[in-house]
Parts: sequence; structure tokens; C-alpha cells
Amino acid sequence: MRVYTRPPAPALAQLVRCFHAFDDVHAPQSADHHLYPECAVSLSFLDGTSWFGPPGAPAELLRVPPVFVDSATRGQRIRLVSLGRTRMVGVELYAWGAMLLFGPLLGVTPVVGPIVPPPLAARIARLLAADELDAALDAVEQFITERARQIDLAPTAATEVAASLYASGGRGAIAALADAQSLSVRQLERQFRDQVGMTPKTLARIARFEAAKNRLLDAPATNLTSLAYELDYADQAHFSRDFRAISSVTPSEYSAEVSSPRMRRIAAMSHLFKEVIAPARKL
Repeated sequence: MRVYTRPPAPALAQLVRCFHAFDDVHAPQSADHHLYPECAVSLSFLDGTSWFGPPGAPAELLRVPPVFVDSATRGQRIRLVSLGRTRMVGVELYAWGAMLLFGPLLGVTPVVGPIVPPPLAARIARLLAADELDAALDAVEQFITERARQIDLAPTAATEVAASLYASGGRGAIAALADAQSLSVRQLERQFRDQVGMTPKTLARIARFEAAKNRLLDAPATNLTSLAYELDYADQAHFSRDFRAISSVTPSEYSAEVSSPRMRRIAAMSHLFKEVIAPARKL
């Protein structure tokens, strides 16, 4: 198994959490995964055989296309099943970075043509098949860099507040953040819908869930009551209800899931990823 990440160049830091690469061989006993909500949108290039869908009946699973978007801000977990050799490279965009670069992106959807030029998709497919992950990742980074040069990257009130909410793990009074930008809450909400793709409250809720999820992935035995208060939940019951509403599992169930030997290996190998994305960069 290979899992590694590449931090963005400074010019992309306000849009991109990281670039990532993944290579693994999935046996039947290691084929099933869950993807949980995050404040991110991933553009990925896949060489392999995978299916996605809601947790539950296999009949509901759909084939993952070779180039696809996963909008992790969807507010629900999805099931991912992979068999055999899987190679993948991609980019993790902040929600507002995805909006700036590509506009609204929802669900797990194919994007060749509308977003990714077919020649680029074909080139990356050849590189993945040849096991040239670094070259494939270079091509993804070049594509995002060129795309970013075509847009206005000047920060706005909405993106400033979004970055602040993400950096704080969803903590902070929306009214106070709006006031700091000389906006009413309603004005901020309108800007958020246009520039971030959701309301400030939704972003804050997902950011707080992501902070909790990452803590439990890193240390599954974390005391849940202490974590609830640390993340400004009223109590553990409130924490558990909100966690379950977003992910369909309780914090205890998630901790048990990520306690498996395979998940501990993934957590250890992805530690750099968490170091890259933990402090969201100020715009």
C-alpha cells in the first residue's frame, strides 16, 4: 500500500488542501470502505475497479468512473468497494476553492469533458497504468495551476469567513464573523451560497464533524465526553446526535471501525495528510 500527499504551492494554498496519490491491492476482505463528509471536494483519476453508493444493498452500487468528483460536503457517508489493484491520484480542494475553479460540484460524478479535457484524462490514465504516480500527480497539479491562473483569487468576505470557520473546527459565532466583515448574517449567507456552495452554518457543522472524525481516526480511544466539550458541543449526547446525523454512525461506532489493523495502517500512512490540512490557511 502506498498513500502519500503533496502540499500545494503557495499560489494555490487558498484553494487546495493537498494533492494525493494512492496505490493498493484490495482482496475481498479489504474491499469495503466508507467515505465520510469533509469540508472538501476531490477531483480524482482512477485506474482500477471500484463501485460507490449508499451503505446497504450491493445492488445500489454504481461503477466509479475513471475521472470523477467526490463532493465530501454532501453531508452523508457513502460506501466504496474496490477490487484488485487500485491506483489513484487527485486533488483535495477546499469547498470554496472548488467553487472558484469549477462552480458547483455535487456527489460522485464523472467530469471528463465538462471539467477535465479528454486528452488530459487519457494522459493521466496512461501514466497510472504504467505505475508512474508522481508524473500523474504532476499533471494534476499543472492542470489546477493553469486553471487557477484564469480566475480572480482575491479573497472575499465569504472566503475569509469560510477559511476562519474551517481553521477553528467550525467554532465561532456566525453573527460575529459577519459583523467583522461589515455584513449582516443574511448578506454573508447569500455570499456563501454563491462562493462556497453552502451556508456558513452548514460549513461550520461539517468542519466540526471533520475535526472530531480526524481526532478519532488518529486516536480511536479518545474520551468522547472530553472531545465533545473540546469541540464546543453542549454535552456528549449532543455530540453523538450530530455525529450520527452527518455520518449515520455514532462516534463510538466510528472509533470501532477505525480501530481495525488495516485502518491503523492507513491512519499512520496518512499522518502527513492530516499535518498538511489541519491548519487551514488564512486567505
